[in-house]
Amino acid sequence: MKRIFAAFAVAGLLLNFTQARAQEQELPSVLSVSPSTVGSNSTTTVLVRGNGFVEGDTVQLSGCPVTNAQAVYPVPQVQIVDATTMLVTTPNIIPAGTCTLTVGRSSLPAALTFADAPERLTVQITNDTSVTDEQLWITLGYNCPRAITSPPYPPGSDGCNVDGRSNMQYDWPPTLSGTNANKYWYEVYSDDSLIPAFTGIRFSDLAPVAGQAQTREFAVANIDSGVVYISQGSPVNTGASPIGRAPSYVTSKTRFDAFELTFHGSAQGSWASPVYANITAVAGVSMLMNLSGWDNSIGSHGPAPRQIGTGVSWRKGATTDGIVTTLRAAGVNVDDTSVVVTTDDKPYRTTNFLRIVSPSTNGGSGYARLGGSKRSYLAWLTRQQKRFKVVGLYSGSGAGAGTWYCYRSNVFTRTSPTALTGSYGYATRAAARAASRSGCTATGTATAGPKIVTATTPVSGVTGSVTPAAVYMQDNRYLQDGVIATGNDLANAIYRDFIVSFAYGYWGSRSGSSGWTTLTWGTAKGSVPAFSPGWPAFKRGVAFPRWNAYAESIWKFTNAYGMPYSDTFGNGGRGNPLVSGSAISTLRLGVVG
Repeated sequence: MKRIFAAFAVAGLLLNFTQARAQEQELPSVLSVSPSTVGSNSTTTVLVRGNGFVEGDTVQLSGCPVTNAQAVYPVPQVQIVDATTMLVTTPNIIPAGTCTLTVGRSSLPAALTFADAPERLTVQITNDTSVTDEQLWITLGYNCPRAITSPPYPPGSDGCNVDGRSNMQYDWPPTLSGTNANKYWYEVYSDDSLIPAFTGIRFSDLAPVAGQAQTREFAVANIDSGVVYISQGSPVNTGASPIGRAPSYVTSKTRFDAFELTFHGSAQGSWASPVYANITAVAGVSMLMNLSGWDNSIGSHGPAPRQIGTGVSWRKGATTDGIVTTLRAAGVNVDDTSVVVTTDDKPYRTTNFLRIVSPSTNGGSGYARLGGSKRSYLAWLTRQQKRFKVVGLYSGSGAGAGTWYCYRSNVFTRTSPTALTGSYGYATRAAARAASRSGCTATGTATAGPKIVTATTPVSGVTGSVTPAAVYMQDNRYLQDGVIATGNDLANAIYRDFIVSFAYGYWGSRSGSSGWTTLTWGTAKGSVPAFSPGWPAFKRGVAFPRWNAYAESIWKFTNAYGMPYSDTFGNGGRGNPLVSGSAISTLRLGVVG
């Protein structure tokens, strides 16, 4: 039988039924049921409101579609919360169609509609670490804040069709929810058991996968976005807030790591790829995890499941010790506990390791500074008195969508703002490159774009200068035509390419894979090598790196994100490490170290 989930009624779609009081005053009156639409062949808890509910009230389903003339439906599970609130868990053998709900002598014709729903996404986790299944914990943070009534269902829209014990208004009875109003907000299942958000579950309590050693699974119904935390020894503290809180990579004394997930159901609406997942090392690294997407929709009697895409993986033999060693060789102070967090707050040893914190998270603490000293990167760039040129393809929406742009900076200095001006609308990269040779002024059908000015953390009282923290954190605050802007548009893409080029070490590096004779001041020049390969003659790279040493060290071991925007520029990053595809029905996560 296919694993299917209950389709939750859309927000505000609450069927109200006013009932005349039964003959005897003490009999209950049922006023409303939510959700009114649930999945066939799956159990779903619905909220029934009325008055006069008491323990022992009988609840029945009748008038449901019949598969044979003698069909008798099981009595639903009932939990009386108080005189006005009841939870009813439906049986899992109701075929598609409508049913009458009866509480005592009060009946609601067509109160519940059972409907087919998309398959769930299965997430299988394999524990290949030295930690036992009982010591490994899974904590899920996810949300589906409101329902969208019709397709398409875009990611980031703050809504989706949800199911199960969901409640978008956070108004479940306090006697049930306590201080965490998400207690009955379920979108994740282990077998038929519902797993609440922000509540840890032992790995050993998940459903085992037959025939796969140390592998267990859960199923995701339909969420807007979520994070799955894997931790050792105890669940991570997601906080008392009803919406939870991400554990800190800097202060948490629990060893944990995470992967990110978006799931919009099986090709709902116009969605070609309903599954988006990734493992990121942007915040830091604590455990090594591989992630891949698989199509097993053909069933157990068909060919073997096939992998979709390349997935995210760590090099065979990679260890956290190896990453720390590589960082030390790159000049990082790994004895600084803001770089390598330890169990006892003492300098790093193999036995006290918790996690490596990236400069994107700790602001560069413990990492070689990119500014300050005259030998530092930003000071060196200032002495060159050069303008930077950025040529790129804008693949987003709005002005300039699908076209190439060309922007040029003023003469760079680390103590004053950098202004970028240029044009967009070029049909080819060659046309944008040609414009870069004449100052990026609009030519042909191109359009002059907005002026962009850096607006990062002040240096020496001058607002807007590019700082080491801005480079490490990929600060996306900038001025667009004189106004602070952070929109996901053409200007954001241009500024992103400008600021990320510092982390790659593009500005002033050697411009090509052969010759190594021309310094690069633009992203338009051929194949620009990232990180240390772009500086083959630079002898003081350890003391004064001219790139993000953390990102380079991480990418020696994995294709996971090593810094923000690491999927920009095909020659500098490792491509886009998203696990995504229209045919993915299973995500496989391997916790390997």
